[in-house]
Amino acid sequence: MTAADRPPREPQDAAYHACIRCGACLPACPTYRALLTETASPRGRVALARMGLEGRLALSDNLIEQMYSCFACMACNQTCPTGIRPAEVALSMRSMQEQLRPSRWKELLFGRVVSDAGTMETATLPLRLYEVLGIRRLAHRLGLHRLLPGRLRDWEAMLPRIPQRPLRRILPEVTVARGRARYRVGFFLGCAQSLLYAEESAAALRVLARNGCTVITPRDARCCGMPARAYGRTDLVESHARHNIDVFGRYDLDAIVTDCTTYSSTLKEYGSLLAADPK
Repeated sequence: MTAADRPPREPQDAAYHACIRCGACLPACPTYRALLTETASPRGRVALARMGLEGRLALSDNLIEQMYSCFACMACNQTCPTGIRPAEVALSMRSMQEQLRPSRWKELLFGRVVSDAGTMETATLPLRLYEVLGIRRLAHRLGLHRLLPGRLRDWEAMLPRIPQRPLRRILPEVTVARGRARYRVGFFLGCAQSLLYAEESAAALRVLARNGCTVITPRDARCCGMPARAYGRTDLVESHARHNIDVFGRYDLDAIVTDCTTYSSTLKEYGSLLAADPK
């Protein structure tokens, strides 16, 4: 079943009726702090969503664009005194728009590329060659990176040092605890960590092993689903969730650990995402 086959799932009315516009969310919101406009604030997005869902505003591209201005950092969810989750409202509105007017490129990107670790490794091969062959070092030494267009230059500057090989390729599925094994934990190795932050994840595994954990790292785990969720493809998030639950369900584990906050927050949402799934 594709996104277009499902009836649009609207946010629960309690999620937007309970907003009292107190402004407690404003200091926590990075877009509001940068732009200082009400439409760039969590309470502003909740108000726009309410007017759209109640028919007082058209569900136009402009309204949905305001929902996409949210970074989905979830900071506002923690500060709201009435307990609503403004970031979730914005994500739900994106999902509604995608169900009403699905985009084919999202199916390709999030359903086929991002969801497959091998495809992601192939897609990021140019980045590894850029690092491993010394092109990046030479470009910075000669100042050639300054010739890149502004946004591309910013992206290049944010790139970490790319590992020679994805960690998924070299990591054993079982990392044995040092000394007496006290826990048996699953390690969720996400796509970004394997491809960009391999040293950090390898260090996390060493820390777990030194603290008495036998660590299982399944090679066939998929993307946590947050990229698809951020672009309104809730159906793909649910598909990833079911797959990952089945993968980790094969093992007898005391806990599932990850070293990325995005993965962690998304994995913790699996229960609510699949609340209507009888299995």
